[in-house]
This record gives sequence, C-alpha cells and structure tokens, in this order.
Amino acid sequence: MKSQAYAQALGARSEPYWLALGQFIDSFVAVEIGMQEILAIEAGVSATTAKAVFQGLQIDRVHETLKRIWASNNHEPPEFLTRALAQLILINGARNDILHRGAKFDGKHWLVATKSNVNVVRVVTAETLDAMTTDTLTIRMAFAAHAMEFGVGRTQEIRSQFLEAVAKKWRFEPVIKERKQSDGPSGPRRDQK
Repeated sequence: MKSQAYAQALGARSEPYWLALGQFIDSFVAVEIGMQEILAIEAGVSATTAKAVFQGLQIDRVHETLKRIWASNNHEPPEFLTRALAQLILINGARNDILHRGAKFDGKHWLVATKSNVNVVRVVTAETLDAMTTDTLTIRMAFAAHAMEFGVGRTQEIRSQFLEAVAKKWRFEPVIKERKQSDGPSGPRRDQK
C-alpha cells in the first residue's frame, strides 16, 4: 500500500515538474548560445571563430574567460551584465545538480543532492524551474542588450526595454535544506517511500 500511495503522489506532481524541467532546459540552451555571442563580441572575433575556439566551454569557464578578457583590456563590464552573470552562475549550479545528480521524489518534493555536500539537498519544484526559466530569459535579454551596444541586433528602444527587464528582481532563489538522517546518500531509502 505504501508504494501505491507514493505512485499516486508522484503522478499528481510529476507532470508539472517534467514540463517545467523541459522548458527550463530549452531556455538554458538559449543562454548558452547567448554566452557564445558575448564571447565573440568581447574577444573581438567572428561568431564562427568564437564557435571554433570556445565551443564546449561550460558556463563557469565561459564566465572566467570573460573576466580574463575584461581584465586584459582593463575594461569593466556593465553592471547589468555582471548582475546577469552572477544570477546565471547560481542557476547553473542548480542546473548541474538537477541534471548530473538527478531528482528524487520524497512523496512531497523533488530533492536533488548538491555537488558540494551530499548531506544538503535542493528542493526543486515546478515553480522553482519556472523561476529559473524566467531568469534565463531575462539573462538572455541582458546578453542581447550588451550585443546591441556593439551594433549587433535590434534598435535602441528594444535595448532600453531589455535593460528595464534586467533591472528587476530575480525570481530564482535556491531552496536548500539539510538531509534528514533517515535519507540515504541520494535521497530517501526505498523502504521509506
């Protein structure tokens, strides 16, 4: 009976979660593409050259590469871009935990062990994923606004709208809690579900 109740609880909560996860992954890919564009602009190379040189770099490595480019040119990035990159690093950490560690359903929440400490878990809900999706779209606007500064993309009016959106409060804030003593290394034990 316990497993039947678990299956019912899982079924009721799984569809919104999986839909939100798919939407988040799709929006994250757009951010990764946007980071390649920013690298091309900042490195002063064509998009084709940037793709050849920087393809395969993970988000944290791209961020470090950008910081080195800015330091080598004695250049400070605009505040809106710094802010967007800081939020992207937070989201990337959650994304990596979700995709590389997997989520376990505890009967109430989806839990993901963190890379830094398996005794700490992220609570991941459809709402959490929706917030990360919204923030990644906003981060993409920050990248587009930065590209427009260099004559790439749309009009100044659209850039102003993007900058206004980027200035708003981020929606995603990580929810992390200590794992219960009864939980195993990757979540609740099967006999406790």
